[in-house]
Amino acid sequence: MDIAKRRWLWLASLEKINAKDFYDILANFEDIENVWDSVTLNTKAFDFLDDAKKACIYQHHSEEYIDSIIEKCDKAGISPVTRLDDDYPALLAEIPAPPPALYIKGSLKAYTSRSAAIVGTRRCSRKGAEFVEGLAEDLSRSGVAIVSGLARGIDTAAHTGAVKGGGVTFSVLGCGTDVVYPKENQKLYDAICEKGAIISEYLPGTPPIPWNFPLRNRIISGLSRATIIAESQFKGGANITMKYATDQGRDVMAVPGNPYDKQSELPNFIIKNGGVMVQCADDVLAEFGWGKTRTKRKRDVKLNIQLDFFEQQLYNLLLQGDLSIEEIENKSEIEPQALYASLTMMEMKGVLQRLPGNIFGIK
Repeated sequence: MDIAKRRWLWLASLEKINAKDFYDILANFEDIENVWDSVTLNTKAFDFLDDAKKACIYQHHSEEYIDSIIEKCDKAGISPVTRLDDDYPALLAEIPAPPPALYIKGSLKAYTSRSAAIVGTRRCSRKGAEFVEGLAEDLSRSGVAIVSGLARGIDTAAHTGAVKGGGVTFSVLGCGTDVVYPKENQKLYDAICEKGAIISEYLPGTPPIPWNFPLRNRIISGLSRATIIAESQFKGGANITMKYATDQGRDVMAVPGNPYDKQSELPNFIIKNGGVMVQCADDVLAEFGWGKTRTKRKRDVKLNIQLDFFEQQLYNLLLQGDLSIEEIENKSEIEPQALYASLTMMEMKGVLQRLPGNIFGIK
């Protein structure tokens, strides 16, 4: 690693120095080498910073400190990428105060500006997750890089679809790149590393601290030509990502939802205020002149199954969304014996599935 990159990595890695501080310091000294030299040559050079930031700079001003970061990255199989490197994403470099350094598990070599972020709630519906997975798969098959945050729910569905589509996908974490969060996404994490990269601006080993996640959202939108919101209440992480995307001059799109569902608040708001409605991958591709979906997914062929009166009533009810047995009892007003018999028959016919927690849904 050359001297300039070592110095850049040193300043970028300091806990008290955020991206804005980094560029303010660089502007004051014009060159990263001047920043390094001024620590020992000019004791008043950093008086424009508060005491905590100054102390952090002086405390970690050593070649040994830089060596320790590089060694930690090497042990974890992580590559530090700075703004000085050719493979630093060009789109991300355009945003205000872009991360001076990124810690990469996998590779940025396949990154392309033909990219879309897909984000939404962790508490998504099954139908919402299925739609997003299919959308991401179709976009992936069409050469679009899928960006998200590896969280439960919509993020997981987006990455899963991209992997199925055989394209590249990039996950931006609010913790160290070597920290799998949530734990149940270990297999998906490994697949993303093979198909793209896990990305973080935080040092290896950094735990998933809550206030890191809103900041990482600027990277998700910054890596993407478009940010697609699927299933989210008005307040939350997806709203923060939407605002970053807007401030960065990027397109914001949304998947429409049931107006009576709180998880449709943000997507419907976006569409109402001029955002592109996304009902299929071609809606995204057409917006940027990226052609049409290259390869259609294989979809299950629905058999022409006959349903009796009660079964049809339950089918129509469950089309509105998955329900617990208690909710079905309250909404259907079917006698318990007939209700349970109808649910069993629908399972046997293959039109209904029983989900964890005694929840029922249409296949």
